[in-house]
Amino acid sequence: MSLAEQQRLLARLYTDPEIRRQLDEDPAALAAGLGVEGATAENLTAVADEIDEFAQALHRKRFGSIRKALPATSKALGKRFREAFIEHAEVFIPSGTDKIRRDILAFERFLDERLTGEDVWIRELLRWEAAWVRANDPRFRFRMLFFRSAEAAQARGAPESWRPEVIVWWRLPGKRLRYRALRWFF
Repeated sequence: MSLAEQQRLLARLYTDPEIRRQLDEDPAALAAGLGVEGATAENLTAVADEIDEFAQALHRKRFGSIRKALPATSKALGKRFREAFIEHAEVFIPSGTDKIRRDILAFERFLDERLTGEDVWIRELLRWEAAWVRANDPRFRFRMLFFRSAEAAQARGAPESWRPEVIVWWRLPGKRLRYRALRWFF
């Protein structure tokens, strides 16, 4: 097995929980199914615990990045945020460049689909934080969103006197990100 093939195999083992489960249950069958033979198959069995530890470290790092990007949503959801992330991590593995941003935005879509009617204000809070993630992409140019939930606004630090608002983000080529909040007085 070439070095590149070994690296691809390790990447799958680190990121795919199903393959790690198979490694725990029947390492010989997994090795055969992946086309791994001889010493490499034996080494796989010997380092299964280390693979799992490293995969868990990657999982914690990934969760930390998402929680850092969506702090108010994380706080508002409490334990549900972590539970949703665990579900999300089982079905989505970011790839390519800009993995962290892709993972955050995929998690935002995942959460948005799962939030129920009583979580309307959390959905708006999530939308607000995700808009900032999108706006911080250097390729970003323009976005305008309407926000009407006082509860969501206060969760992100707005004053009690907050009113519904339209927030506009824009970036001219080669310039820094700008935004304005236009408040509605009704």
